Amino acid sequence: MAEYERGDTVSQGSLPELEGLDLEIPEGVFAPTATSGVLIRSVVENESGSARTLDLGCGTGAVGLALVKAGVAAQPFAASDASQAAVDATIRNAKRSGCSVDARCGPLFDPWLDVGFDVVVDDVSGVAEEVASISPWFSGVPCESGPDGDRLVTDVIRQAPGHLKPGGRIYFPIVSFSKAETILGTAEETFESVEKVGHEAFPLPLGMYDHRETLGRMREEGRIDFSEKFGMILFWTDVYCAAGARS
Repeated sequence: MAEYERGDTVSQGSLPELEGLDLEIPEGVFAPTATSGVLIRSVVENESGSARTLDLGCGTGAVGLALVKAGVAAQPFAASDASQAAVDATIRNAKRSGCSVDARCGPLFDPWLDVGFDVVVDDVSGVAEEVASISPWFSGVPCESGPDGDRLVTDVIRQAPGHLKPGGRIYFPIVSFSKAETILGTAEETFESVEKVGHEAFPLPLGMYDHRETLGRMREEGRIDFSEKFGMILFWTDVYCAAGARS
């Protein structure tokens, strides 16, 4: 999974979805990964016009900024994160990119109690904590997604109907390093329509092969999934769009 190192800008990185953005990635703030790329691409391919959009769990603001640049998110776009450092980075990155943002600090939807959106893009942590602890993606960044990686994503899905305008949609990724069936089941219990709109598989980062036994045990426990092909370990991200809250 491609990732950006601390201190990099996107122009030095490898995600085409972020081309043209100049992102500061401070220590302690989650850097964009290939999951960010497939999430951006899925939203762009399925949205038209300029919607009132929330980048939830914004990190550097990369997803929201890319959607503004693609013309599918209105300005100012909304962004929030439980980390004040992430919110501050998003504000600086928006300024660097010539975009306007309404950025707020707080967990999940807490900063938006009386605000509705056309589109919510869920970008909160969504891998099992044990995987996060052995991955390169969460270096210096806390991960409180639970032992199955579904805690935050399911909370977002359950709360989303209260923050969507009529006809509003939520996009959320499911990484195979989480208990996917729990997340998808929650979405189907909460929304009338749940459609898979994106998929991409990625090779396991080389440094994680030292933890092959841990990953195998977690797969046997039904907490994560991955495939093995020609000696390689592959995991994947599926992106879903949900709409029409159940009463």
